[in-house]
Amino acid sequence: MRIAIEFELSSDKAILPSEGNRLVIEPVPKHGLLALLANWESLEDEFPEIADEPIKPEVYISPAD
Repeated sequence: MRIAIEFELSSDKAILPSEGNRLVIEPVPKHGLLALLANWESLEDEFPEIADEPIKPEVYISPAD
């Protein structure tokens, strides 16, 4: 879709939701979750070992009839 330059969006992609009888053009944000995570520094902390114990079986008691 081509639009006049004065209405140019800040993104190369757009979302077109409808609101009643209107069609609204919204820019797709350039920065998503992957971009955010890519900018984070990696963790250098040491994490403690956690005992990997076997799962205890659950006991099911059926209600009395």
